[in-house]
Amino acid sequence: MKPKHYLSILTLFVFQSTLIAQSHIWTGNGGDQDWFNAANWSANTVPDASSDVIIDQNFSVLVNTAPVTVTNIGLFGNATLTLGTDFTAFEQFRIESGATLVWNKGGFIGGAVIQNNGSILMTSTEEKHLTDANLENSGNILLISIGFLRLIDSPKITNTSTGVFEINGGGNLSHQTGNPIFDNEGLVRKIGGSNAGSSYMILEMNNGGVIDIGENQTFLFLSALAELNNLETGSMTGIGTYDIISPFVTPGTISPAGGNIGTLKFINNFSLSPQTKLRFDIFGPTASEHDVIAITGSPDLDGDILVRIVYTPTIGDEFTIITANNINSCDFPSQITNTIGTGPTYLFDVICDNTSVKLRVVEEVLSVDEFASEEYAFFVQPNPVSEMINVVFNPEGSALPSQKLSLSIYNVLGQEVKIIGDFSKENNSFHRGSMGFGVYFLQLSSEEKILATTKLVIN
Repeated sequence: MKPKHYLSILTLFVFQSTLIAQSHIWTGNGGDQDWFNAANWSANTVPDASSDVIIDQNFSVLVNTAPVTVTNIGLFGNATLTLGTDFTAFEQFRIESGATLVWNKGGFIGGAVIQNNGSILMTSTEEKHLTDANLENSGNILLISIGFLRLIDSPKITNTSTGVFEINGGGNLSHQTGNPIFDNEGLVRKIGGSNAGSSYMILEMNNGGVIDIGENQTFLFLSALAELNNLETGSMTGIGTYDIISPFVTPGTISPAGGNIGTLKFINNFSLSPQTKLRFDIFGPTASEHDVIAITGSPDLDGDILVRIVYTPTIGDEFTIITANNINSCDFPSQITNTIGTGPTYLFDVICDNTSVKLRVVEEVLSVDEFASEEYAFFVQPNPVSEMINVVFNPEGSALPSQKLSLSIYNVLGQEVKIIGDFSKENNSFHRGSMGFGVYFLQLSSEEKILATTKLVIN
């Protein structure tokens, strides 16, 4: 009779074999760590293709002398399995929180799903491969100078929102056959250091999380047949280098140093879409006090520029935020404001030339507190906006006049850019239309007087 502890683990594991699988639970009674010692297993036999395998507690198991095939396997507790050969699991390989797979050599073969909620550690330069098997990471994966992880017959790697996939040294993911895909919703990081290091990413990558590259490090996206997609929710950051030969699509965010100060480098492909968001942090007027994107190539620049400013600038302060060999096109807004964080709002001219993009402070913009009406509730929600503008007014305030209301919109130069002559609570949402990125002022008026004013930011 199996102990209740193991029965609960088997229930948690939820094996769904089509055949009645034999349970093999590691006991360690053989006195060593050898997978192939039958005395180490509860069934007194070595697991085979019909086995459901459990390794629990603080046990450490070595499998490195011959290939292994099982139906399912689960690592629980603080268990460690060290892999030095090919491993086939027909259905699942589960690594639960606290457990560790040390992957030294060989690979996973077949249609299994490898579900990692614990840790996977790859440290040696011996051949490793993922062949027609999918890897789902919700825990931690660390590659330390492994050489190449070969991707064969269209495997898929999914890094979930809690997953951390780190490369320290020469860790590379290489397309071998099929169409391998890496979907990232968590964190993919190339760890920085004093020594230069490069990692090849030769596969399709869809980034909805964060890719962070450390100092002196390079990510090389080298497949001309597989895209690098920085999705709308994705962010590419760091103070290293992205070398992109792959087709590059980025409606997402690019942010040097990720909220600190640094220079992020791009080589080759850096053509942006109108949805791209470039974020820059500015801590002071000198070159070392603000973010820079340095491009080796001839980019087409587009999208929006988002700025966080963490000092009190002087009118005329200028910041070079992008450098390039030769800028093919520059379709940024002509003026922007600092829309990230709190504090005073400033208006910047965006200045493009053949080799750089600069921001120049031209005006301080009054904050909403300095001109908002106290008599009427009048504001834009949400604010900033991208497309649709929804104006909320007088939900609980004083009664509005019975006269016809109008809404006028002005830019920061005081020019009227839009008017809605029949404005009401039923007619309070409208599209931005031709209004570009930047700060605007909304003025609510009756036939007799101006009732309220508020601020709108479009980004």
